[in-house]
Amino acid sequence: MEFSAIPPKQPVEIYGSPWIIFADGAIDENTASDFLRFMQHNKIPEKSLLYLNSLGGNLLGGIGFGREIRRLGITTEVGIRDRNGKPMVGGCYSACALSFLGGIFRYIPQGSAFGVHRFSSGRHSDEDLDVAQVVSASIIQYIRDMSVDVGLFNIMTSVGPDNIIVLSQDELVRYGVVNSGHERTFWSIESAGTGLYLKGERKTYHGVNKFIILCNSMAPRVLLAIFEAEGREDDIMNIRNYSLIVDGVFVSLSNNLLLRQIVSGGIVNAFFSLDESKLAMIGRASTVGIAFQPVADREIFLGFQGMDFRDGAKKLPGFLSTCR
Repeated sequence: MEFSAIPPKQPVEIYGSPWIIFADGAIDENTASDFLRFMQHNKIPEKSLLYLNSLGGNLLGGIGFGREIRRLGITTEVGIRDRNGKPMVGGCYSACALSFLGGIFRYIPQGSAFGVHRFSSGRHSDEDLDVAQVVSASIIQYIRDMSVDVGLFNIMTSVGPDNIIVLSQDELVRYGVVNSGHERTFWSIESAGTGLYLKGERKTYHGVNKFIILCNSMAPRVLLAIFEAEGREDDIMNIRNYSLIVDGVFVSLSNNLLLRQIVSGGIVNAFFSLDESKLAMIGRASTVGIAFQPVADREIFLGFQGMDFRDGAKKLPGFLSTCR
């Protein structure tokens, strides 16, 4: 497999520090170590973006490459470098498909292909069948470790080793092959001092998002929104328009701000009061978010949206009952 890379535009304060990396060609047992050497030689930072384009190769080499991608915090996308050095659609098949899963955040644009097939040793002795079982177990464990639905393995085994199944966009989403720049949201009820809080947290390409409903004797039913400023601290401090985002609908919170937003260490913290109507909206929501809007009533904002609230909705009634 051959690697090339493009450094970020300057200044990094505006464009960020991640590089764009391209990996093209067959995967073998040395690909993981070759990739690490390439990263170290070019001093490429973690959390850069890797475009993969490959017909496959060595299956265990693909898993090893994927684990190295995950260790380095790389984002993966399927694509190939054109003659002008820009990404265009590509294909990632067989062992490459497993490597692709190593990305913390994973994208497959329309026109690019992600294809899988059944592993085969090419022989049929009892010893080879034992090896196949071990390899199958390794694949399943790897898929789980990458937080992907193991149903993907069932698709792999549904077609012979000489055929390829290319997953549709719906299947890519259903099995978690792509996550569109964010990991799963985890909801929990936790305590701090004499108070309780319901917390939703997810990691995204733009940093960590937290949506927290607080409850204590001093401040019952308060929303605390936390997200990364991404170098926009000054802009954020000057914003005065805020909205709760419920299933994509913007609901004003401009009159609910409890104290001016705090930006410390590149992290934004903002506290808002929640009345019964807004709590009811949240309770019915599938997704939630928060918007800091430079201009009111415009869907141009800093913050986050689309945080999955389905698991949080199950916990909210009991939490509110305890809070009351």
